[in-house]
Order: sequence, then C-alpha cells, then structure tokens
Amino acid sequence: MKIIIAFLLTIIFIIFMGCKSCDNYPKDFFVSVGSGGGATGMWSGYLLDSNGTVFKWQGRQQDENPMEYQKLPKDRIKSIWTSIKQKNLLETLFKEPGNMSKIISIGYDGKKNTIIWGNNPTDSVSSKFNELYNFIYEILEKKENKK
Repeated sequence: MKIIIAFLLTIIFIIFMGCKSCDNYPKDFFVSVGSGGGATGMWSGYLLDSNGTVFKWQGRQQDENPMEYQKLPKDRIKSIWTSIKQKNLLETLFKEPGNMSKIISIGYDGKKNTIIWGNNPTDSVSSKFNELYNFIYEILEKKENKK
C-alpha cells in the first residue's frame, strides 16, 4: 500500500512540475514592437523584458531612448510568449521594409530575430505579421497599473 501511495505521489509531482515548466518563458526573453520610417525616419514602440518591465521607446532606431512605461503581470508575458511560439517567429526570416514599416524583434537563449515589413494592408504576408504585431502592441500599450 505504501508503495502505491509513493508511486501516485511521485506521478502527481512529475505532472505538476512538468506543467509548470511548460507555461514558463525563457529567463532572457524579450520582445520589441514598433513602427516608423517615412520622411522623418522616426521610430516608436515598446520593449518588454523578461522581468515584465515594458519600456516605451522613440528615436531614429529601434529601442532608442527607452523610458520605463509599466510592469506586466506574468500571465500577460506568457500569452505573448505563447503567441510568438505558435507563430514560429524565431525561425521566420522576413526583412522587406517599406516607406513606413513595422518591426518585431524577439530574443531568448542568446538568439535574436527581427522581422520588418512595409505597411501594406493588402499584402497577405503583411496581414499575417500585423495580426501578431497588433496583439503584442495592444498588450504592451495598455496600462495595467495606473501610476
């Protein structure tokens, strides 16, 4: 009887630990989304680090002049991470900027990938990236905690 109880407790422990690790995101995960270009060459957007800190940035380059904007709860970070993994963005190679462009940069485990595309709403590739871009942007932009 003791062996059966020990076995069941071991199984429950393994299941619990396995599920917990599936939901986590990498310790060095980051994502940056923004848009810009055009006549001024200015860019603006948001950067999320793995601690949940969101920075608002603006400048002539991505992630330039970051200012702390807010702190996100872990469940919001996990939803972003899950979406990125489902869309396989770390393996997606796409760099076709336009006059006005959007950009998504993702990194973890020492890897980084940047996807940049022109703001052409009729292009099927643009609409695919726009969907994820809008999802991430809205989470990062929405104030979770009023300061």
